[in-house]
Amino acid sequence: MKKMKSFALSFIFLMSFIGCSEKEGNSTLELRKGSIYGRITDYMTGELISDANVSLLPGSETTLTGYDGEYEFSDIEDGNYHITVSKAEYEDLVDDFIIKVKDGGRMRRDVQIKKQQVKLAITDMNGNAISDIDFGSDPSSVVRSFNIFNNGTVSIRCSIDYSCVWIKSVSSIPSTISPGQTITVTVEIDRTKLVAGVNTTSLYIKSNNGNNVLTIRATGQENPPVVITLPVTQPDGTDGPYRNMFHGNITNVGYPPYTKRGFCWSSTNTVPTMSDSNIEIPGSGLGEYTYTWWGCWDENPGRPVTYYVRTWVKYGTNNTIIYGNVQPFIFNDF
Repeated sequence: MKKMKSFALSFIFLMSFIGCSEKEGNSTLELRKGSIYGRITDYMTGELISDANVSLLPGSETTLTGYDGEYEFSDIEDGNYHITVSKAEYEDLVDDFIIKVKDGGRMRRDVQIKKQQVKLAITDMNGNAISDIDFGSDPSSVVRSFNIFNNGTVSIRCSIDYSCVWIKSVSSIPSTISPGQTITVTVEIDRTKLVAGVNTTSLYIKSNNGNNVLTIRATGQENPPVVITLPVTQPDGTDGPYRNMFHGNITNVGYPPYTKRGFCWSSTNTVPTMSDSNIEIPGSGLGEYTYTWWGCWDENPGRPVTYYVRTWVKYGTNNTIIYGNVQPFIFNDF
């Protein structure tokens, strides 16, 4: 009897020990769940991608990447998994790589995502793709238009930049162009600022997801300044009888604008040039300019002398000289 009681007690103790061990073992297994973590970056730039939506499959767990581009899923049962990534303006990624979680391990999976391809089309008014606009040489051709068409699936932020003195204006566009939206842009040029020959510049169509360039051409004609020599006046009064007033008038400043202006004169050369007597008169722009000339008393003293005067201007990088017409006048040395 005592032996049976002793056996029964031993059996109960053994079963209690086994039961405790099983509970302890189950608790250990629960604590050994694994995790999956990693970093999301831009495919082209390597930039860290924040606020990307990362989903774990199988299952329905999702999370967002932080400012450092990192994500993590915790308390993952052992098994095979893969992730998907989505973010605005980027292509959705379904990662086929199998992430194996075993014995509560912590597994890392870094991936890169690509920006959606820009669908920023530059077309003419008929919808044909273009890369340049040619205004040609027709003086009346000063305004042309083209279209910006977003044939993508996401909105784009867009702007147009240029740096050219002969582009007079480019019409404004919305800062955001929606999918399927067409924007018409009008370009106006100033032909007076074209140099002779073919002039070329570029419009830079920039967006948050790529750029485009449109070449602009226009053929300029020679545009020299125009200066006229007006009749010489001979005022009298307190300034004396020998004073003569030269008068010039610039009716076109030209392009590039003239840089210097003045008069030249001679009593022996009926068509005076810069090789004869001359003077520069400070100033710029359109309109009249004058010079008071007091004569040369040592030429044929006591007799009237015929002089010839004309205006001149210089323009361009080579200082090309443009002359006005000749005006004769009489100088009386008495």
